[in-house]
Amino acid sequence: MASHAAAATPADTTGVTPGQPANDHPAGWSWSTEPLPTRHGIIVVLRLGGEIDMLNQPELQTALTDTLTGRPHHLVVDLAAVTFCWVQGLVLLADTAEIATGNGTGYALSGLPAPIRRHVTLLWGDAFPTTYRTTAIAVSTIRADHTR
Repeated sequence: MASHAAAATPADTTGVTPGQPANDHPAGWSWSTEPLPTRHGIIVVLRLGGEIDMLNQPELQTALTDTLTGRPHHLVVDLAAVTFCWVQGLVLLADTAEIATGNGTGYALSGLPAPIRRHVTLLWGDAFPTTYRTTAIAVSTIRADHTR
């Protein structure tokens, strides 16, 4: 099971691995990983939930870093259950695209709630990482791109 604290163990490649928010952070913040094996490697879906703010941004950083450390073929960050994301959280998500690319990992965001999507559009326009309406669309598109 992955943990947000100091030393996290890699995600189990057989199913969903929930993240555990630290006790001093607000309830409602959560994350989990779901590895999806493909012929070309693992697509990891990192599902985030609740509010992303300055109190749990270090945990978001850890979740992203730990997930990329496993060198998945592709990382999809699912934001469908996120109710708030402060601008520094969006910056972190955008910066992670560069890190993923440097590691040879594909990177996309999915399920951006309308208010977050509006902020992304205002701040980054087309320069923000690839986004998909849903995680299902993201995963099926990634899989289809690898069969060509």
